[in-house]
Amino acid sequence: MTPRFIHDGKDLRATVLGDAPDRLIVTYDHWGADKAGFPPLRAHSSYAALGFSHLHLVTRRNDWFLNRDLPGALHDIAEFAAPFAHKLTLAFSMGGFGALMVSRVVAFDRVMLVSPHSTFSPDHPPHDDRFAARGIALDFAAMAHDIVLGGPKSKADCAVLYDSSARFDAAHAAAVAGLFRAPRLVDLKGGGHPATTRLTANGKFDLVVQAITGQDFALDALVSAHCALATAAGTP
Repeated sequence: MTPRFIHDGKDLRATVLGDAPDRLIVTYDHWGADKAGFPPLRAHSSYAALGFSHLHLVTRRNDWFLNRDLPGALHDIAEFAAPFAHKLTLAFSMGGFGALMVSRVVAFDRVMLVSPHSTFSPDHPPHDDRFAARGIALDFAAMAHDIVLGGPKSKADCAVLYDSSARFDAAHAAAVAGLFRAPRLVDLKGGGHPATTRLTANGKFDLVVQAITGQDFALDALVSAHCALATAAGTP
């Protein structure tokens, strides 16, 4: 498949794979220790293969999507998403902060956040210093940060997955859950960062895909598989 650009900016890119007319899923870039510019364009999407239009938002730097491209990217994403009857989003770690921003302009039906970040800055609670931000314009970032954390709570069906044994995960998860009316907090203890790392390492990422894209937003199979893997590893 050839990706289509929804937004092609200096610092942010949003591309789409698939051409489903009524079902959209939005995913996000992740923080990388050796991140050097935009990642390669994707030519395949398991979500498109399942009958979704798949929009993927990437950033040029480890800047939590907080750059001056953001207003234009949000406008273009909102415009593209508007006609879809069903809208889902799935995000991990730094991508979770991106999902919070996008959820301010797209009325998602379902939101699944895995070890999301509630802030980009270690100066803000929970004072997470694990992942350094790069290239952030602090005045703009502060304004965008306030917009993300302000405003009414989202009505989306939301699940926040986290690992209570991972430093800062539970604090971020609780803060993010507070931005939704009826969130589900799911502790995948020992899962790593992000909390589905153990599932992915054991070839079970398909359970994450099934949870967000299935007819019902059910997490039972995912949680059961995680618990079985944790028990086998002796870390229940």
